[in-house]
Amino acid sequence: CHQITGWSTSAHATSTASVVGILPRPPKTSPNYTQLNEWGCEVCHTPHFAPTAEELLNFTDAPPAPFSCLTGGCHTADPAAPPHAGSVPVAPAGSTISMLSPRGAVDIARQTRKPSAHHEFVGASLRALRVPGGPARSGIRSVACADCHNPHLTSRGQAEAPYVSGTLRGVSGVDRNGTEVRAARYEYEICFKCHADNTPDVNYVPRVLTLTNTRLEFDAVNPSYHPVVNTGKNLNVPSIPSEFEPNMTPVRMIYCTTCHADDDGSSRGPHGSSFPPLLKQRYETADNTPESYEHYALCYQCHNRTSILSDVSFRKKTMRTTASGGGHSGHLAAGAPCSLCHAAHGVMDLGIGRVSGTGSHTHLINFDTRTVLPKPGNQFPIFTDNGTFAGSCTLVCHGVTHDNTSYQ
Repeated sequence: CHQITGWSTSAHATSTASVVGILPRPPKTSPNYTQLNEWGCEVCHTPHFAPTAEELLNFTDAPPAPFSCLTGGCHTADPAAPPHAGSVPVAPAGSTISMLSPRGAVDIARQTRKPSAHHEFVGASLRALRVPGGPARSGIRSVACADCHNPHLTSRGQAEAPYVSGTLRGVSGVDRNGTEVRAARYEYEICFKCHADNTPDVNYVPRVLTLTNTRLEFDAVNPSYHPVVNTGKNLNVPSIPSEFEPNMTPVRMIYCTTCHADDDGSSRGPHGSSFPPLLKQRYETADNTPESYEHYALCYQCHNRTSILSDVSFRKKTMRTTASGGGHSGHLAAGAPCSLCHAAHGVMDLGIGRVSGTGSHTHLINFDTRTVLPKPGNQFPIFTDNGTFAGSCTLVCHGVTHDNTSYQ
């Protein structure tokens, strides 16, 4: 009846993890297999006691509550914990502590209880699974494991950006053009289901050019973007590589999960973090933040801190003409966070219905309008790209007026 291509070699079909204490679930009393692969389909499905035909899911409580990947002891260290409970002890940010469930799997439930997470609420998995083969943009706003993982096809296979890894095999997505795809080829296509055309208009940092659609932020026609969907435009980036990513190059692509992932290193996925919006490491965006590795750990993971503080790519003037003294080091010393000047994803091309007269937006320049203001008489704070490692600013920042101030 059920022929699922890829199931026989999938992680669930071949796992020898113990299910003692999980299976059999009442009212089933036999057989007494001890390994997940011995039970096969019946780890998650029961053909005899399912309340609905769509899922045939096992249930553990009375009245029935939906069985989830994060309940029942498989991907949680606490079988009794609900999918989305209160706060729990969190490992130090940036640590590589891997808290495992009794089955040896990563404790994903613990990750989803963190302040910033893809929270799985009770019943969310059922709502997601009831639209098999339906449109990617189905209007479902809750998040379930099956939105990003196909439990029948998931595997332990590795991949290089931007291709999906084995854990994301057979999951629907939305491609760079906004077209729905049944099986995503690239990781970002899975993210685009919720974070592109369906993204809520929530701005963590208000900017000169405002855009929350990540599909458009990463568009190849843009003046600048991080290389998630396409290889980067700028091949001269002195701060790459860093000591943490020695193999990074300006032509190497990265994943969404390069920046958005569990902050304690338990898994490679974006399940939960103490740093919103679901960031792998700390990234402060408040003005007057003192410069330190800890405050900008996310940036310094790829960008060499020594290079940044040495002003290799953003140089000071020979004569000090501003309060900060210019350069990366001067601005950071004055408490200007990275986000004050740089957008994290990309800056949309001005030729597609955008506002003109906002200056250049190369090097991810898109000012934080809470601090960077227009020079009196202008509508926008302006950066002008004058070539390699050369540019000028016309704006007011920290009370200092920049009138075509050059930092070459």
